[in-house]
Amino acid sequence: MLAEHEVVERIADRLQAIKDFLSSANNKAMLAPQNHLDNNSVERAYWHAGYGAALTDILNLLQQSSKTVN
Repeated sequence: MLAEHEVVERIADRLQAIKDFLSSANNKAMLAPQNHLDNNSVERAYWHAGYGAALTDILNLLQQSSKTVN
């Protein structure tokens, strides 16, 4: 069971790790074309899968946090 500040801290830490990873020169070059915006592209499917996983993680953290209140 997590307190609200722990949830926020975990999300902020994970966001910073992702920003650090994406800021590498190699990753910047791969992201420049914005292929995830193209319908039926592999990149679009991966983007949505990653975004869905992130939302699932956040919901799980929030549910853990709400259990401490209930």
